[in-house]
Amino acid sequence: MMTIKTRTPAFLREALCVAIEPTYFDLEHYDLNPAQIIGVVKNEINANAVRIGMFSHQGYTYYPSRIAPSAPHLGARNVLKEFENECRKQDVRFIVYLNSKWVTDLYLHHPDWRIIVRGKPFSHPDVKAKLTIYPLCPNSPFLDYFKSIIREVVAQSRPAGIYIDNFAIEPFCECVYCRRAYGRPIPSRRPWASPDVQHYLKWMTLTSRRLARGLVKAARSRNPHQVVIFNRGQFWSPFPTFTPEDNAIYAHRIANAIHTEAAVRMYNETFEHINEVCAFGRSIDLPVLTWVEYPLYPSYVPPSPAEAKIKAAKVIANGGRPMVWSLPCAPMISRAGLPGIKDVFSLVARHRAIFNDVCWESFAAILFSSRSVQLHAEGDRVKMGEYRKSLVGAQALLLHNHLPWDLILDEHVATDRLNGYCVLILPDVAHVDRRQAEGIRRFVNGGGNLLATYRTSLSDAAGRPLPDFALADLLGAHYERDVGETLEAWNVSYARFHADHPISNGLHGALFPIGGRYLAVQSEYGVATLLKRCRYYCDYPQPETSYPAVGARRYGRGRVVYIPGQFFRFYHDRGLLECNRLFRQIMTWFSNDQLPILTNLPDTVEVTMARTRSGQRILHVVNVSCDKTRPITEIIPVTNRFIKIRGACRQAVELASGRSLRLRREARYAIIALPPLTGYNVIVLK
Repeated sequence: MMTIKTRTPAFLREALCVAIEPTYFDLEHYDLNPAQIIGVVKNEINANAVRIGMFSHQGYTYYPSRIAPSAPHLGARNVLKEFENECRKQDVRFIVYLNSKWVTDLYLHHPDWRIIVRGKPFSHPDVKAKLTIYPLCPNSPFLDYFKSIIREVVAQSRPAGIYIDNFAIEPFCECVYCRRAYGRPIPSRRPWASPDVQHYLKWMTLTSRRLARGLVKAARSRNPHQVVIFNRGQFWSPFPTFTPEDNAIYAHRIANAIHTEAAVRMYNETFEHINEVCAFGRSIDLPVLTWVEYPLYPSYVPPSPAEAKIKAAKVIANGGRPMVWSLPCAPMISRAGLPGIKDVFSLVARHRAIFNDVCWESFAAILFSSRSVQLHAEGDRVKMGEYRKSLVGAQALLLHNHLPWDLILDEHVATDRLNGYCVLILPDVAHVDRRQAEGIRRFVNGGGNLLATYRTSLSDAAGRPLPDFALADLLGAHYERDVGETLEAWNVSYARFHADHPISNGLHGALFPIGGRYLAVQSEYGVATLLKRCRYYCDYPQPETSYPAVGARRYGRGRVVYIPGQFFRFYHDRGLLECNRLFRQIMTWFSNDQLPILTNLPDTVEVTMARTRSGQRILHVVNVSCDKTRPITEIIPVTNRFIKIRGACRQAVELASGRSLRLRREARYAIIALPPLTGYNVIVLK
């Protein structure tokens, strides 16, 4: 069970927020009406907080400033005060957005302030100034300029929060101010594990944090308790900045909270990306603020009410706090999708004890290893994206099998954070240090279960391959060599299960498809064997090799399955049913045939479970959980389905209607007849 421990103020832990970007304020063509906009926020969405931009991506202010230029056509207006007053009248928390990096005029007039990477300014394509944004380095004098803006805003208003967008030093910036601050030449990115590169990365990370503390100090120049929120963008990073560990420091030590961007269309992600972002939030003990994408990039047309509802529901059902990005505030952008968001926000607002400050129950923990990510990527985002497929594939398999999961971090493995999980998954976690190895052995020896894949524990701290797995005794396997990719000369594309084992139930003797890279290992615990492949574009399997494709064993009181290939990446890329079947049988064996949730729901329906402070278990059921970015125009109801929940349960109540659901007991399970699933159903188990 994951308990969220945070010092984030209550209003953010319970936030149902809307974001309004300042760039959408066309004061020339549109009569900006704060009363009308906050009325929409309050009445058409039932939100309780709003984030509104007052220092834009172009560097304009929407209040009378003595420092920065006013927005075009602002005139004598003070939009900052107008929105603050309206939020106070309508009981909506007012959060001020401030851009920390992009100012067009300063970029053009102070070329030495620009971020310089590989000898060139780091910017979007150099087109007309109105059509792009230009980033400035925080080590330059721009930072003092920005602090002045922050102090000016808090001097003129009393916002509930100050939101600082996308702040950090750009990795390997070569501007004169970074070189001066670093005190030595900025190194190249290779070799990645060299002392020079690692020294620089540590300096960059610590300096970014020090500068960020200066921004927080400016925000608290009037009110020492001013709430500050940093937008950290994502949790995936090939650098030490913007990792979960780095984001945790911004959320808990530097500021009060962070926001991350669970965008689907803008970043070409699947809807499952929302699950991942919220799981990262739980990993750092935070109900993370994240986007419910509304105007769909790049044309800013609205989603259907059904799609808007699903996005908002997925944030709530995974322990996040939604920020609708961005509320339409111009006549040409339709509000047609807002009823879907209101359905979710209204349910949450009516039942605060059910949704706020809850614990999340999870069956499996997936280790997200920042060290392994950085060793693999070596600062290359493309290589990081390839590595990411393994982790996303593991998430998808758990989601498709309706098994609740968490992400845990490197630092958690050597602690008691593993206690309470049935399964630990290591998806190609190349580097496992001594303390982590001891923690994993302790977990399995005490009755936990381990599923590891590919190069897990095969690298040292510098990313160099070890002669054998650091966890060889636990995996029951010894490294021999890398077989290669399925398209390379000596390759594999099939395995054959030969052992009579619970995980190979129904697979015995059958050909099993595999893909990606595989390792040749020696093991006495193999239950399936790799087969050779005759040639490219030929699917006839050749004779068996002597190398196992899957190994399964007992260790102490626990169980271990090791797959010496890119099993999770293969599922991410191909989604084969055979992979899903094998995974489910592994999980069933791990749980002694007592999975926490059994159901006849399709894999397009997502199930998560939380526990309130009073001890009630809360079942979140979201229909549709898509692997694609396709538009959702209609939610097709799922009917005549049941769900079996392990543990005691006397009554199951559908939260929205208050109706008791039909329930019966069977062995250790409560079997609940589900109501028609029309998008988002919440069920209270008593």
